[in-house]
Amino acid sequence: MRFSGQGSLHQITLHAEREAHDLVVYTTKNPWLIPPEVWQGINRNVYEEDITVTVKTTTGTAAPSQSSVKFRIAPVQAGGSMVYWAATTEQPGLTSTRLLAFGVGEEAVVTALRPGDVQEQMLGDNGRLKREEYGAPVGQARCVGCHTSTGDGKAVITADHWPWNLAVSDLTAGKGGRPGDVTPFGAFLLQMPWLGVSTTSRGDWASGKRTVITSAGPRNAMTDNFTPSQNTPQQDMAFGQTQDKTGRDLLIWINLAAEGTVPPLTGDQYEKGVGTAMMISGTPATCAGNAFISTDEGYAALPPGT
Repeated sequence: MRFSGQGSLHQITLHAEREAHDLVVYTTKNPWLIPPEVWQGINRNVYEEDITVTVKTTTGTAAPSQSSVKFRIAPVQAGGSMVYWAATTEQPGLTSTRLLAFGVGEEAVVTALRPGDVQEQMLGDNGRLKREEYGAPVGQARCVGCHTSTGDGKAVITADHWPWNLAVSDLTAGKGGRPGDVTPFGAFLLQMPWLGVSTTSRGDWASGKRTVITSAGPRNAMTDNFTPSQNTPQQDMAFGQTQDKTGRDLLIWINLAAEGTVPPLTGDQYEKGVGTAMMISGTPATCAGNAFISTDEGYAALPPGT
């Protein structure tokens, strides 16, 4: 608990009608933390009743000042964990950005995920492994700032730096690895560039579905009979068409349990917009039902060239 006052010595008293004796503490610390074992003893016995906290504070022989406040403990235990982004600079990098986490009632935070923990190979806007940049080696994620939880709360979906494609990483066993219910092809579908922050449904996860919803702008590669451009493949995948205009993105959902063939990922020609646009190997049936985009007419499956 934190309190105001100019004193150097504090008397803290916790009073509850249900308890036979008050808890009285003398301390020079502000804030003062209730020891976990003391708090557990209180919340097992006193709930939905007023607990009065009185603080007296003084310095030397001066008369103490005093104030009181009341609070109540909820009748149920709060659960879950909080995961949040922390950064030291505005630049991405292996050491400048990370996700921190703490559970309810814990007194410290831990590192949940660093960019270097992400084990997926991240692609650039030309369909090749991302170049070495910001201290990150070829193909390594370099940011985890924009993130959401999967429906079961055991993994996190993070958006990397340029071109803002996604990766899903386990936060439990084998931190940073791909969850067991995400297929290689499902993870590959998240590598489409220019995706927005994602979301998932607890109901989907409970029923066995592994659906991620995000935003994506229409692009040449989403059209029927798509033929990649050898000279400007980045235009096929979108930047400069509609992604820089407000209100042009639509909703897309991706099946993380999709089955399909992941093409070989190469590491040459890392520069943005350089190289050959990548085609997903297989027949149209390979991708059918795995990724959809909403339109005014309904929902259309993305063709295998996406």
